Amino acid sequence: MSDSQSPQDMRIIPTARPAKAVFDWFSQAFKLFSAFKLQWAGFILMVYACFFVLAMIPFIGELLISLILPGMFLVVASVQNNQQFVPARLFEGIKYHLKPLLHLFLINFGAALVASTLAVLVVGENAMSSGDAAQVLSFMGTMLVIYLPFMMGLAFAPALIVIDKLPAIDAFKMSFKGCFKNAISLTIFSVIIMFAFVIAMIPMGLGLLIMLPVMHCILFVMYQDIFRHKARFSISDYPNEQSGDDSDQDGSFMV
Repeated sequence: MSDSQSPQDMRIIPTARPAKAVFDWFSQAFKLFSAFKLQWAGFILMVYACFFVLAMIPFIGELLISLILPGMFLVVASVQNNQQFVPARLFEGIKYHLKPLLHLFLINFGAALVASTLAVLVVGENAMSSGDAAQVLSFMGTMLVIYLPFMMGLAFAPALIVIDKLPAIDAFKMSFKGCFKNAISLTIFSVIIMFAFVIAMIPMGLGLLIMLPVMHCILFVMYQDIFRHKARFSISDYPNEQSGDDSDQDGSFMV
């Protein structure tokens, strides 16, 4: 499938899932995590330690993290479809889909810049440095409201790029549609996942060795349920060895 192929050509149709689907997402994600508990814990510890170091490098570090992280969807896909834990798949996103992932990073960077600039204009440029809790909260709240539509577009765009080979703009629009159709379910999910992370932080942060891989598994399950609800999910282990038949490539589906 070429990168120029549109979502309509692929016939990806975001599905509205009921609120109760949230519990199915968590249940399926825990099963994916449980299949390789130790491997997941060690893998997440190593990956996020590297991300912590990269985050100290202005701009370049953030760019590298955003290019590598989508590969998590492919790692989870191997666990589900092939019952194999393949850490090397983390780098397949940046290897095979560098251009659209770069475009997605630029969209995110521009959106954050616009949101912060508008928040400064609304609340005031000294809000964050004033030390006034009310002003700080007002600034953060304003920025969140402005950035929220972009968050919806960015939520599943990485998966739609590395699995469905969509261009960045098409992936962004498709992700937005999926999030909009599932606003209630995703709101419930967000509340639950925030509480889960708070609890995971209590035992000296050790719970994150479970919660972080579970979160990545949940995001994959959510993507699969919302965008692939009417078809069985399948993904090749080796994208560079795929045949010319588009229907068999990178988990693309006809629904």
